[in-house]
Amino acid sequence: MVAIAIYIFQYMLEFAIVVNAIQPLKGTTLMIKQLTLEQLQSRLAANPAITLLEALPEKYYQDGHLPEALHMPHDQTRQLAPLLVPNTSTEVVVYCASATCQNSHIAARILDQIGYGNISVFAGGKQGWVEAGLALVPGMQAAAA
Repeated sequence: MVAIAIYIFQYMLEFAIVVNAIQPLKGTTLMIKQLTLEQLQSRLAANPAITLLEALPEKYYQDGHLPEALHMPHDQTRQLAPLLVPNTSTEVVVYCASATCQNSHIAARILDQIGYGNISVFAGGKQGWVEAGLALVPGMQAAAA
């Protein structure tokens, strides 16, 4: 019975985090910038220090991710962002599976809430990348220190 109560509590907490992340911050009208594939490629060429973050579960990251992307599941953004991107002024681009996937938008909203100021979402995600004939990289990143 206790295990069920803990599971329900964890589910409710996760739901609250996601709902809070989707809602705009009170008193702001922040709109997260959305990038097309061409805009992403242009930014990557101009600024190799951009941090790409994939906001999908581990299995999907291991199956293939954009080159140089780090793994940060959207439901672990608050915990992993300070480890993966210690400088809150770093340009960050978050992506997920496709234009209909909301994980990147949720992660971007959380990044904004915790103080990151230069955030964009590559809305096409992995699907847009692959459909453009670009390759994904299989495997995992090294664990964050």
